[in-house]
Amino acid sequence: MSKVTREEALLAWAEMPFRGEVSLPVGACEDREALLAMPGVELSAEGDYWTAYTAPGCSFSYANWDLEIFTATEPGTGLSICGLDLGCTLGDILASFPNAFDPGGRGLLCGSEESSSARGALCDGEGGRFVYLLIPGSAHVFLYPDSAYTVESITVSRFL
Repeated sequence: MSKVTREEALLAWAEMPFRGEVSLPVGACEDREALLAMPGVELSAEGDYWTAYTAPGCSFSYANWDLEIFTATEPGTGLSICGLDLGCTLGDILASFPNAFDPGGRGLLCGSEESSSARGALCDGEGGRFVYLLIPGSAHVFLYPDSAYTVESITVSRFL
């Protein structure tokens, strides 16, 4: 190891690949009693092999006791994607990823197009522009900005 300047350290950080830095406020596998004991959590629906819950600012469901999907619609739910939360801007997103590009363009934010690579991209869909992150073998993450490019919804969809 050797000492580096602040600028060199920041450059090294900016060039690191996305490693799936997703923090969820609920566990990947939780039982009903533990979830319902959490403040504000309510059972909203259930089927033979799945249960759905709501809590202030979010909703989530489990299939066969494994977290299937988590959606946050208000900041402060405990969901964090690379340190980002609802209310962040497109500029905040671009600053959090190593391969930032011109906000008017499209391309990879991080990673590569190899099938085993975690990656992120700014995409266009029917509802407008969104940020898509793939964590191979783990989850899809979608950050949905409003027309001013402020993130208003984040969904994490885990692979079961």
